[in-house]
Amino acid sequence: MKKDVNFGLLVLIIASIILFSGFSVYYQTTFKDVSLEYKEKLEQLSKVTTELSTQKQALNETYSLRIKAEQDKKTLDSRYNEVR
Repeated sequence: MKKDVNFGLLVLIIASIILFSGFSVYYQTTFKDVSLEYKEKLEQLSKVTTELSTQKQALNETYSLRIKAEQDKKTLDSRYNEVR
């Protein structure tokens, strides 16, 4: 009877070690996949941020050109009216 109990405990300990090892490997691979996906998303976000910054700069340049064109038009209109 005592040998059966010791053998049973040995089997339980070995099974626990195997299960623990299996879960460790599973979580390690899952974490690696999540980490890789995170890095990909971070890279995509960086690209989008760079493109957004470029587009914002182009939009600001266009806006400033429009404002300057409106001011030039007003100046030319006022000078034209003075000449007439």
